[in-house]
Amino acid sequence: MECCRIKGIKNGFKIVVSEDAEFEELKKEIEEKVGNTLELFKLKKELVVEIERGNLTHENKCEINKMLLEMLDYKAVISFIDEREIERRNAEKKETIYHEGTLRSGQNIASEGHLIVLGDVNPGAEISAAGNIVVLGQLKGVAHAGMEGDRNATVAALQLTPTQLRIADIITRAPENDKSTEYYPEIAKIKDGSIYTYPLCKSK
Repeated sequence: MECCRIKGIKNGFKIVVSEDAEFEELKKEIEEKVGNTLELFKLKKELVVEIERGNLTHENKCEINKMLLEMLDYKAVISFIDEREIERRNAEKKETIYHEGTLRSGQNIASEGHLIVLGDVNPGAEISAAGNIVVLGQLKGVAHAGMEGDRNATVAALQLTPTQLRIADIITRAPENDKSTEYYPEIAKIKDGSIYTYPLCKSK
């Protein structure tokens, strides 16, 4: 099992810790992965190192902090980021993009926050967002919400019949034999590892 992942950030790197990681294995893996990337940071006067998630005790954090400072010649500013701080940062960076008009085949829009389309998304068009997607029209193309891994993201449309629907890492398609002519606003979300759709205000 991979105990952590390292991602580059401005002026340094981020260590994302698995919540299931055993501390001794985690410490060893951090030492190995950071050691393999030391050459990239030798010229920097000061590094920013952020450590996200993980079930770390105060003692665990102190050990990791000491190990990293020694490895990085005491040039690093090390921060441990909890879930509340992650949520706050995500909320700050999520700006909603509004698009007015129909998206035709070959067109695509991506948003680092939420995405609202005031029109139809035709087959062959693609829309994606790190957050939620709302289509005030027919969604018949490809939609990917939560593209950065947010499984709480949703996709809603006045007519939800996408060629492909994806939320985070879960993918589904519209049923090929669905010939219903009755449509109503729906929202798609992940439940128990699968994508389900629910009516928002089903007409009688």
